[in-house]
Amino acid sequence: MLSNDAGDTIAIIYDIDYSKITMNELVQYIAKQAREQKHNDYEGVPITPQVITNLK
Repeated sequence: MLSNDAGDTIAIIYDIDYSKITMNELVQYIAKQAREQKHNDYEGVPITPQVITNLK
């Protein structure tokens, strides 16, 4: 649901710290991501080329 690339999705799942997140929170997060992708209504920080450069 998070990506068209299964490898990316599996990496996200394996990187989750299970001691700090409940299954309910994980399901809610994935559902929110899927809704944002479907409706293109992401309300977070806009990802621009400058932001990507700064992160690198």
